[in-house]
Amino acid sequence: MTTLIAQPETNSHTMPKAAASQAGEPEVVEFDPTPVRGSSARRHNLREGVGHQGDVAQAATACPLPQRSREYLRSAAIEYAAASEWIYLSAETLLDTEKARIATSHRIGAYERAKGGADVLIDSVDANLSTLQDIMAGLIKTEEACVKQLARVLKDHPLGPLQAETHGFGAKQFGRLLGALGNPFWAGNPNDDDPQRSFPREGPAQLWAYCGFDPIGGLARKRQKGELANWNSAAKMRAWVIAKQVEKTPKSPYRTVYVETKAKYAGALHVVECAQCSLCANCGHPLTQFPRDHLATYGCGARKPAYAPPGSLLKPSHVQARALRAVAKEVLRDLYNEARDWHYGATD
Repeated sequence: MTTLIAQPETNSHTMPKAAASQAGEPEVVEFDPTPVRGSSARRHNLREGVGHQGDVAQAATACPLPQRSREYLRSAAIEYAAASEWIYLSAETLLDTEKARIATSHRIGAYERAKGGADVLIDSVDANLSTLQDIMAGLIKTEEACVKQLARVLKDHPLGPLQAETHGFGAKQFGRLLGALGNPFWAGNPNDDDPQRSFPREGPAQLWAYCGFDPIGGLARKRQKGELANWNSAAKMRAWVIAKQVEKTPKSPYRTVYVETKAKYAGALHVVECAQCSLCANCGHPLTQFPRDHLATYGCGARKPAYAPPGSLLKPSHVQARALRAVAKEVLRDLYNEARDWHYGATD
């Protein structure tokens, strides 16, 4: 519990200084940063019987944020960056080790297939293959050590308790999300004095845009030839992986978001052309992954992709993608809220 000075008639930290000077004499209030509009309180206490928007409004009214200056928040962001350094290093080391393990596995498999299969090579003596297999075993052990290292440093991270108390947040994937995301609340390098390059995000919408979850013209962002991808594709992918974990975890607090979103868009119609729900221009059936499957399933040998027109039904896979997207955005919203509350109570 931290003792802070707050204006009695103003709750918003974005209030102009002139209005703050007219709020009267300050009073001493007790501020506990743990339940302040945080996702923990909303998930475990407020979600029961109250919708998501009601949770946010109720929590904001019950426990408003104290007023903080930009320098105060920047000093907290510097402290957060120092606490997050090992998360980034551990996540990137795990990624490099994982890539090396996958590539080595593919090379061993390709060599075995070229020689007639692994069963043929059992009785043969191949010192080079044996050495490569030993390297592969070492890479597997190294990858396991990297996962343990990531889980260990996550315990000391400011947002580590969020992973420990939430079903569906594995230490491995949650740590990799934090490593790719950086600071959910502060954009840019906090050591930079330029407010145009280093500033606190005003809300979770800016974090969604940073991860590429802001639609453009009603369409989800995706990489296109000749266009600059101005979002963090690694953070978007890690948030998507977390959403897939939630899909498989019935006890997850985000499971309700997944189920409600799927029910909301069941039977929904396209408002624009959709490449994800493409149909065959010749037979009108949904496209399969391979032409031979399309021929075997629908008897159409001239598989020709065509965008689903406006007014057509969303495919089940498209509905599922919308549900996963909603879960990923909800996770990012809670990460922003937790990081924001930590910054407002991190240093005093």
